[in-house]
Amino acid sequence: GKFVLPKKAAMLLAKMKKYDDFCICYDEKRVMIETDDIAMSISLVDAKYPDYNKVFPSGTRPTALINRYMLINSIKKVAPFTNESSNMVRLSFSKDALVINAEDYDFGIGATDAFNVDYKGDDIAFGMKSSGLLKSLQIMKTDNLFMEFTDDSHAVTLTYESPDENDQVDILLMP
Repeated sequence: GKFVLPKKAAMLLAKMKKYDDFCICYDEKRVMIETDDIAMSISLVDAKYPDYNKVFPSGTRPTALINRYMLINSIKKVAPFTNESSNMVRLSFSKDALVINAEDYDFGIGATDAFNVDYKGDDIAFGMKSSGLLKSLQIMKTDNLFMEFTDDSHAVTLTYESPDENDQVDILLMP
């Protein structure tokens, strides 16, 4: 079966991977997670699980190989200069380069930072909410990641190989 967990419950479940054995039981309204010394009862989100095949973009898309730490530091440098209500940064990719800038037109301030990435596609630029991008980057357990994109109106996918599970992890962000 399928169900949608609240964000906080999903974060707690991720922390429970240190336990060798735990049991997950659920019905249409609740999920129970039990270990030898912990029992949690969580109300499920009352929503239909989206068809991820329709959410994740398909086909060949431009891809950049990016050092995660450099991206985090660059966003942190320019984020204080974003508009408080939108919190948007602009990512501009060109051959082997990424330029990140933020502007607050209300106060006439802005900041720009750039660094080298492995990118061979056409020049492209799109905006993203800096806080959402930072949160996604900070939970990753990798030095480098792949960022796939199409244009400024389609989802961006962050992909990396998980060192713990030997699986590929995909994070979908909307521009």
